[in-house]
Amino acid sequence: MRAKNTKAVVLRKVLYKEKSFILTLFSEKNGLFSLFVNNTKKNQSALFSPFSEGEFVYSEKNQDRFFYVDSSIIDLHLPLRDRYECLDAASKIVKFLLTTQLPGKNSPLLYKLFSIYLKKIPLVENPLSLTISFYLKALKHDGSLRLTPSCSLCKHPAQGLFEGESFCKKDLPSLSPIFTDLEWDTLLNLLTAFTFEKISNVSISEELEKKILYVTKQ
Repeated sequence: MRAKNTKAVVLRKVLYKEKSFILTLFSEKNGLFSLFVNNTKKNQSALFSPFSEGEFVYSEKNQDRFFYVDSSIIDLHLPLRDRYECLDAASKIVKFLLTTQLPGKNSPLLYKLFSIYLKKIPLVENPLSLTISFYLKALKHDGSLRLTPSCSLCKHPAQGLFEGESFCKKDLPSLSPIFTDLEWDTLLNLLTAFTFEKISNVSISEELEKKILYVTKQ
């Protein structure tokens, strides 16, 4: 089995038998995939914690089983652990990736976005805005979100989302939450903002967070 390599962030670690475990990684080349790890050196253990980012060398068997060979640290993202708000924001993004990404799907741009967000989260006072921003940008990247100012059916001002499409209040399917004009503008700003300064200045209310979590199924 020829060794391969990829940059990746650890999303999850699960013990397997006595001295082994399985890492769930989000990687530059393979997207979401699992890596079997056996008998590693103690000086490598820091890289196996969630949120740690590194260069992983692995071997592949039967095209769907990957085994750890070696690794080197890129960034342990330790500042994420300094505040509960930062840890919570990063954990929500990890959960989002675990529930929305297909195993083996090549997503280099999404990996790069994820890596940047992990660095930026500890630098803002309220990282929740970055979490919501990541949800929206990731869904758009995957082609499952069309967040627009106007309804996709009648072109009236949009006030809700259903299965990734924007609808006005009249055309929005029942049970879907209705956003106020201010809330809808907030979503559009988070989606289109290209600087972290603009994103971090956006205020997310508890009610708006609930609505966003509902329409993104988080």
